[in-house]
Amino acid sequence: MPSPRKDETRKDFVEHIFNKVESAHDIDSVRYEGNPNFRQLDEMKAATPMITIDWENILPEPPANSSSETKKDLKYLQDKTRSLSEKEVDLIMDVDETPQNLFKDYCQAKELPYPTEMIEEILEQIDTVITTLKYKHRRARPEQIAHKMGYVVSVIRTRSHQTPAYPSGHQMHGTMTGLVLSDIYPEHTRVFERMEDLSGLARILQGVHFKGDNDASKALGRELWKTMKENILISKYDPFTKWFDNEQ
Repeated sequence: MPSPRKDETRKDFVEHIFNKVESAHDIDSVRYEGNPNFRQLDEMKAATPMITIDWENILPEPPANSSSETKKDLKYLQDKTRSLSEKEVDLIMDVDETPQNLFKDYCQAKELPYPTEMIEEILEQIDTVITTLKYKHRRARPEQIAHKMGYVVSVIRTRSHQTPAYPSGHQMHGTMTGLVLSDIYPEHTRVFERMEDLSGLARILQGVHFKGDNDASKALGRELWKTMKENILISKYDPFTKWFDNEQ
């Protein structure tokens, strides 16, 4: 489902929610219970010819809701979402639409051609992986369990987090975009790595992901890019010139 643009009326899309503190009860049984929609079902069935590794078994199971890792992440979320600056809200809305916004703006400022078609083709196959893994693990979103465990997490609600939490799709898009651009423009790698981190930070500031969701996507993305890059290079396409365009 499309995400709101930051220049649209924020009140139409965003609601700041502060969870009420309740007692925990059978917290490890709480999962994301929604089912994939028709678009997501088609996405999960799509072919991934660039990805030739067993991606379904790379990531471990997410931590249990009652685990020390989850509690640490909830405390981090509570601290990060407590008071947001205008700059942080702008980052949230930019990334919520697509993490590519960060990279496109930078490439435009530096007059670097942005390979739109290449990145979109890669992300289309990545979405098959992410959506499948999300519904395999069905990890609860932070707001589902925070109040039950005594944490206060502020959530900026948009249309982009109506799926299970693990792994993070937005972080994965930021990771893959950064890895692609770093291979094309290695002298800008540090900046792209920072944008990768900002992609995940935005989802934490929004209150919709655990840090562990982001860490999983970063690790998985690097494994996927290794095989995708090899398969791009041996394909019939010229690896880095076919996808360049003048879109900035």
